[in-house]
Order: sequence, then structure tokens, then C-alpha cells
Amino acid sequence: MRNSKIWVQLILTIAVSLVVVWTGVIIWQGHVYKQSAVAQAQESSLDMHNSVVAGLTSMMVTGTVGQRAVYLDQVKQLGTIRDVRVLRGEHVSKAFGLGNASDDSTPDSLEKQVLENGSEAIRIESDGTGEFLRAVRPLLALKNSFGKDCTQCHQVPEQTVLGVISMKVSLEHVNKGLAEQRIKSTIVALVTCIPVLLLIYPFIRKVITTPLQGSITAAQNIAQGDLSGHIEVSSQRDGAHAAGVAGHEPKPDWHREPGQDWD
Repeated sequence: MRNSKIWVQLILTIAVSLVVVWTGVIIWQGHVYKQSAVAQAQESSLDMHNSVVAGLTSMMVTGTVGQRAVYLDQVKQLGTIRDVRVLRGEHVSKAFGLGNASDDSTPDSLEKQVLENGSEAIRIESDGTGEFLRAVRPLLALKNSFGKDCTQCHQVPEQTVLGVISMKVSLEHVNKGLAEQRIKSTIVALVTCIPVLLLIYPFIRKVITTPLQGSITAAQNIAQGDLSGHIEVSSQRDGAHAAGVAGHEPKPDWHREPGQDWD
């Protein structure tokens, strides 16, 4: 690149700068899009958690809680919900047993953690089928849980962990949207960069390359002893002004004051 013409070096420098800037913009846009989509998935999982709590509470009140497996299976059929598990806590298992054969009774490490400390856990995980949001939230005994007092039936202090609801929310649509957004951003970058370079090229030729070439030619002529050359100054820009100065030779002062001897 050192031996390339100056206009080629300038165009390449500008092109590389545009690539770097647009790459940073696309990466940042992707990060913001992913964070926003994950936040929406968390809100969706919280809404689904509340729906499951409300549904189970209604089934307990109406005496149909034994059919909860049918209800949970329907929940799993919803769009982005990959899996839903409801696990009983220690107090519920002691009072009502481990449940029926269709109930999940073996928590994994994350579900055990939530059962022990009563704090929700949100993670981004992936498996053979893709990336998903893992949300494990506790079921707490509350005085007012959707209008019902949990402590009346369960006979435990308020805020006691009764169990956990563990669900997986697919992020496949998020990753698909992210890929489409990156493709669109790349197309926009190309569409905007090419015209910019095409507009910059004649400007560089007129303002930098042509005046500089004139200066080089004048310097070469002077080096060869030809002082008759002249470079036209078409503007006051630095390059043209410098070329004009290079093309003018200072003239000797032949003016003599009265009584002054010639040297």
C-alpha cells in the first residue's frame, strides 16, 4: 500500500474506517436487540408463572388439583413454552404427600437452590434443540395470592416456600430475529458506504490529487533546472496554494537609491 497512489490510500483508509464503524454499530444493535428480547421473554415467563399459580390455586379451591397434569400439559403447548415443571416443597410433601405418578418429584440443582433460598433464578441455557430462557420461581405462602389466603390451607407461616415452578422459554424466535436484523443492517451499510465512497473520490481527485501532482511536476522541473514552469492557483486551499507558491520564483530587487553604489 506504500507504493499506491495517494488517492487509493485515502479511499482505502476511508473504506476501512466505514467498515470498522458499521461493524461496531451492527454488533451494538445486535446486543441491544438481544437484551430487549430476553427482557421480554422474562416478562412473558413471569406472566406465565402467575397464570400457572392462579390455575393451580383455582384447582385446589375447586378440588380438582389431582388433574393438574392435564392443565400443565396444555400450558406446554403454548407457543414459546418448551417445558413447565411444578415441584412440591418440603412442607407440602409432608402435609399432602409426594403427589401422583405424573408429578415431578426430583428437582435439579437449580430447582433445589430456589426451594432452599426462596429466590427466583433466571438463566440463559442451551441444549441440542437450541437456546432457551430458564426461569425457576418459588411458590410462596401469601396472605393474598390472587385473592386467596395460602396460609389457611397449608398451615405454614407467610413467605414459606411451598414449591417451585420451573419453565423453559424458547429463544429460537429471538435468535432468528437477530440474524435477520444483522442481515438488514449489513445491507444498509453497503448501500450507504458505496455512494459515500463514490462521492468522496472526485472530491479527493480535485482537491488533493490534482494539485499535488502539479506540485510534484513543478518540483521535478526545478530539479532539472527548468525555472520557466508555472502552476495555476485555482483556489486558496492548502494544496493549490502550496502549488502556486512552488511555481513562483522570487524576483531580484533592482531599485537603487540616489547616491547608493551598486554592489
